[in-house]
Amino acid sequence: MSLLKQTLVNLSSWNQVGKVPCANVQEKDEWPPWLHLAHQDALKGVHEIPGPKYHGRIVEYLSSVRGLSQFKSDEIAWCASAMNFWLKSTGYPHTDSPLARSCMTLGREAVIPKEGDIAVFYDDRNDVHGHVGNYIMHSDNQKRVLILGGNQGDEVGYLWMPVRGTHLYLKSIRTLDIYPA
Repeated sequence: MSLLKQTLVNLSSWNQVGKVPCANVQEKDEWPPWLHLAHQDALKGVHEIPGPKYHGRIVEYLSSVRGLSQFKSDEIAWCASAMNFWLKSTGYPHTDSPLARSCMTLGREAVIPKEGDIAVFYDDRNDVHGHVGNYIMHSDNQKRVLILGGNQGDEVGYLWMPVRGTHLYLKSIRTLDIYPA
């Protein structure tokens, strides 16, 4: 078993929803390019800066999607902007939208999710809000998923999220078909 799989197996038995330190996740050569880029941003500590200052990398994410190119703040929803930035920067299909739900148009439903597939969450309180990030794995009890994404606790990082939370729920895991089916 690889070091990453051993680490993730240990992480999967963790019984809480919450952050996972980046140092606990080992990068794998077979990851898709956008997942490497996201992992590097997590290791660099990309995070929001409260007040009038902003993190340049987050503004770079925002500048990569329609309608936010002039935005100079990091205190808005930016998970989809980060996802689109990572996909676009590595030459893969992206939506150019700052809305998480737009990622439902990428690829196809994953039959067996793989690291780097795109996890799309819906918010049942409205028809617009949601969350998106890179799928890493399901927990042993299948009630949580480990996601690497942007705007997770105001930073790029790894986060255990419930498959069905108070308002957010996992709608789909999308694959871009860069791997054999």
